[in-house]
Amino acid sequence: MISISSLKQHNTFNEKLIISGLSCIPFMVWLISTGDIFSYFFLKVPAGQILYIFSKLAGLYAYYFMALQLIIGFQGRKSQYFSYHPALGILTTLTIVAHLGLFITGASLKTKHVPIEILWPTFSNGYYKSSISYGVIAAYFLLLIITAGFLQKKIPVFKIIHRFAPIVVLLGWIHSFNIGTETRSIPTMTFYIVLFCIALYMFIKKLLRA
Repeated sequence: MISISSLKQHNTFNEKLIISGLSCIPFMVWLISTGDIFSYFFLKVPAGQILYIFSKLAGLYAYYFMALQLIIGFQGRKSQYFSYHPALGILTTLTIVAHLGLFITGASLKTKHVPIEILWPTFSNGYYKSSISYGVIAAYFLLLIITAGFLQKKIPVFKIIHRFAPIVVLLGWIHSFNIGTETRSIPTMTFYIVLFCIALYMFIKKLLRA
């Protein structure tokens, strides 16, 4: 006879297996779209191109970690994965900083100009800069929400701010879809839809528990 504890362990193993499988998808999508990654190191490519390529990888993982963070947050403190919530928030921040830092550095090497102006959101200078601005605003919001997460026990108002996390994921998706070459592919769109469905399912469960 199968005990309840063994069923829980089995379910935990399956969930971890699914998370591990999903975590490989951004890398696989990036690798397929990039092609022969070694050619960027051994062949003559434009200055900063290598950094730009790895910026895209960091961007894909940044969105994945944001979505995963949202899913765990919807599960609540009783979830066995909630203990990873703070660490995952820091990891998300690091991947976003890497994405932005690699992009700016790569663009600087290519154009001989540091595009520091992209850190100021604007929606009046065309489609491309507007799409970048969605990502920049998402990054600023994320820093605020993560800070709120660490301070919400001491300052109650930060608990309300922390609940605006879904906005960050939405802005990140708009940024990624508008200018991300990988996000238009069928595997990546499927991946995004799966993450959305899981997050929506967890959100509905949270509402039903309330």
